[in-house]
Amino acid sequence: LPKKEDCQRFICREPLGVVLDIAAWNYPLLIAVNVVVPAILAGNVIAIKHSSLTPLCAIAFQEAFKHAAAPKGLVTSLIMDHKTTEKAIHSGLIHRLAFTGSVNGGREVQTISSSQFIDVGLELGGKDPAYIREDANIESAVTGIMDGVFYNGGQSCCAVERIYVYETRFDEFVKKAIEFMNKLKIGDPMNEATDIGPMAQGSGIKTVEEQLKDAANKGAKIVRHPGPLPDGEKF
Repeated sequence: LPKKEDCQRFICREPLGVVLDIAAWNYPLLIAVNVVVPAILAGNVIAIKHSSLTPLCAIAFQEAFKHAAAPKGLVTSLIMDHKTTEKAIHSGLIHRLAFTGSVNGGREVQTISSSQFIDVGLELGGKDPAYIREDANIESAVTGIMDGVFYNGGQSCCAVERIYVYETRFDEFVKKAIEFMNKLKIGDPMNEATDIGPMAQGSGIKTVEEQLKDAANKGAKIVRHPGPLPDGEKF
């Protein structure tokens, strides 16, 4: 800051206090890390409220810090439903809120927290497009874009969901994309040879099937029909 006569200016960085992280189910470890580590480095304590689909991840965070002899209460796991989470936000004990999830969920969190005048960070879902130019290297484009489509089983906030292809490259791109998909291996996610594991929720399969049916009814051409899923407890 520029000096001014008879005036002293300074910046004071202080912890906010208690940070509440409402983490998503699709990356239950890495998404939480993005909030937990910076919050602690800045001198805050953190409470993690994971999705009801992945509650054990929050408990694992708490146990890991306990194992590392961290101060008691530095990282706390909270198993809460939506109504209890709302009460926690309104308690006056939360000084910063981080939410990762859907747009509708983010809108609800913003509304709930607005009366508390606390800082809110929202990382919400998107509808991310990709574009294939006329001069694109199709092999490279297919590899990059298809990875963006299917990585983590397509269960990603930044997954590629729309692909625009220059007209003269369309047929070539579709052909290469089908070849790429035919090589993908569905199976146990703990097996390094697996490309796509099971979806986090059984309802996800129904959603995809309904989307395919809706697209076909609206004139879309399904060029790669889903095949039978592997048998076993993971499917």
